[in-house]
Amino acid sequence: MDITFSTSAESVTRVRFNPSEPSVLASIGSDRTFILYDIRTGKAERRVVMQVISLLISVCCCCLTLAVDEK
Repeated sequence: MDITFSTSAESVTRVRFNPSEPSVLASIGSDRTFILYDIRTGKAERRVVMQVISLLISVCCCCLTLAVDEK
């Protein structure tokens, strides 16, 4: 399956799937974006531009966790 999302202006640095909802994935980008995608629809469902750069993203069955670099 080849899926292309053109919602991040720069490089996507991390991608994680949600284990309890495998059609949903989260990404963070070098442009400070955090984006939730639904691969069933092929659309970005939520896009947030953060004030700081995110380094890590973790997804569990109940929540999303972002680790940020506040330098």
